[in-house]
Amino acid sequence: MCLIALSKTSALGLYPNSSVIGKKVRCNWSVRKKLMVVYYFECIKNVRATARRFDIEPKQVRDWRSKKQELLNAAPYLLTLNPGRLALYPLLERRLVEWVDVLCRKQVAVTQNMVIR
Repeated sequence: MCLIALSKTSALGLYPNSSVIGKKVRCNWSVRKKLMVVYYFECIKNVRATARRFDIEPKQVRDWRSKKQELLNAAPYLLTLNPGRLALYPLLERRLVEWVDVLCRKQVAVTQNMVIR
């Protein structure tokens, strides 16, 4: 027996991290909120009704359901599971961080011009 009572306004907040594109509001959903949608789906077993309830597309419910394990392993505050682009010059970035650390320990201010030169 599933006892989930969710409303868009109370449990998830109305349009979290939203921006308006055309008539529809585009939202960024955190991992926690995506999991709430997945658990709601598991209770009622209806993709379309779940999508209607949270004002999202049915494809989003299906995608989040298929990625449930990844969502469970991720931090709840993340907005995406993608770690982002890899560094183009990782050695250079490591050396830059070391250089900035040395200057900070000497209590020398690091400016953008210093980094560029």
